[in-house]
Amino acid sequence: MKDGSIIYADINGSSTLIDGISCNVGFFKDVTKKKKSDDALKESEERFRTLFEYAPDAYSIHDYEGRYVDCNFAAEKLLGYSKEELIGKNYAELSTIHPEEYEKFAQHLEFLRKNLHARSVWPEIKFNRKDGTQVYAEVRSFTLKIGGQNLIFGIARDISEKKNLEDQLLHSQKLEAIGRLSGGIDHDFNNLLTMVIGNTELMLEDNTINDTVREGIKEIQAAGERAASLTQQLLAFSRKQVLQPKIINFNKTIQNMEKMLRRMIGEDIELRTFLDIDVGQIEADAGQIEQVIMNLVVNARDAMPKGGKITLETKNVDIDENYAGNHISVIPGSYVMFSISDTGIGMSDETRTRIFDPFYTTKEKGKGTGLGLSTVYGIIKQSRGNIWVYSEPGKGTTFKIYLPRVEKPISETELKIRKIDTLTGSETILVVEDDEIVRNITKKILQGYGYIVLKAACGEEAIEISKTYKGSIHLLLTDVVMPGISSRDTEMNIKSSRPEIRVLYMSGYTDNTIVHYGVLDPGKEFIAKPFTPESIARKVREVIDK
Repeated sequence: MKDGSIIYADINGSSTLIDGISCNVGFFKDVTKKKKSDDALKESEERFRTLFEYAPDAYSIHDYEGRYVDCNFAAEKLLGYSKEELIGKNYAELSTIHPEEYEKFAQHLEFLRKNLHARSVWPEIKFNRKDGTQVYAEVRSFTLKIGGQNLIFGIARDISEKKNLEDQLLHSQKLEAIGRLSGGIDHDFNNLLTMVIGNTELMLEDNTINDTVREGIKEIQAAGERAASLTQQLLAFSRKQVLQPKIINFNKTIQNMEKMLRRMIGEDIELRTFLDIDVGQIEADAGQIEQVIMNLVVNARDAMPKGGKITLETKNVDIDENYAGNHISVIPGSYVMFSISDTGIGMSDETRTRIFDPFYTTKEKGKGTGLGLSTVYGIIKQSRGNIWVYSEPGKGTTFKIYLPRVEKPISETELKIRKIDTLTGSETILVVEDDEIVRNITKKILQGYGYIVLKAACGEEAIEISKTYKGSIHLLLTDVVMPGISSRDTEMNIKSSRPEIRVLYMSGYTDNTIVHYGVLDPGKEFIAKPFTPESIARKVREVIDK
């Protein structure tokens, strides 16, 4: 135009004769507004298509039969199929809906068909991906009409990570609840077992009882010892056992156990080790770590009845925020990783989620207590670590353990245990125990070994005895958990006037100010209940002579 602007026009024309002259007649129609409107619509459609294609959530459009009409890149990624593979196919044909969800999905479609302007939210639906794996998504759907056709627009958000974390949390909470239950009864149960085991051993020392009675007592003794073993495993699971940590090297622990492990697994199983020579140190109870390795190797052996391979591996790993964010209770940092893999029968998902449950076992009746892996779980958790299991049926199993790496020198070799020529003594021992049965049997046992025994039912009474007793008191033997004044305060009070006194703690479990999170303060001597007469006599002699 004259002013420089541009207009758009439709031109129609025809040829005609005017005064005998052939002319072309043209008709111009200004369509500038229509052109701009069409361009704006095209631009809007392109913007919509871009938003649709590159949206982070999976967008899909379906007909009322569930067939794909369109989808975006996120939908392709979610399901593992290309757009070409999806369009024209329905859920059943591609089996994208997990079989468990068919009935719910059919009801979902029926609801949308009957309600033209309906909206629905499906908080969780499991999809099958093309590669056979499953994925969880939250799906929001509503009906719309495009080109006169009634369609369903779906928005699916991948919640697999969220679902995984929720499952981890629920499983962790379940194990915590079981642990609290088992830990709550173990203390009293161990006190009873101390009485049973102690009295049976004292009775067996009586040479006047006949053989029939003696055999009965031995059976009671054996039953008590089996029960004691079970309670110790439950204590490990519930994280209420006493740990005496020191700086150790995983590699050396494995190397020290290797000969024994090879004998234990048999000749039809190959044991391989891949130990990182630069692996860092951990701070843990050496005996408990050995038990972890033993239990896992036994578990691997039992999973390979026809033979196979067990692989032990150690290495340093650094866990970042991303990994920790996807694993409940994991804290970012430096760790030592220990893994044990087998080529055995593997596990189903159902079995894998229950393997740490106490008394759960897939073995034949009488072949296992179901406490081996529960014990492993408790020890690792109490040692501030984490354990994860990876397994599929027919593809073997791998357990991975992560324990915090510490920058400390390896603990000095413990003093060699002196050979104790005699368990008897004549020293004075002050026994502090609130359970009357345990207090009495402990006194009876120690008196049988020649000791002078004073007994108190609480810390206050023990302090009063210490003040009024005129002779020397060589050993304070006290329960960890006491009513009234704590055992730590009892020790400090008595030591203020008797600095030379030795102290030995005993307990069926640990949950107080002396034992923080089940870890005994450095330098404290400890014996676990239930104990046998010989074991308590040996420990008392060892502490007094130290």
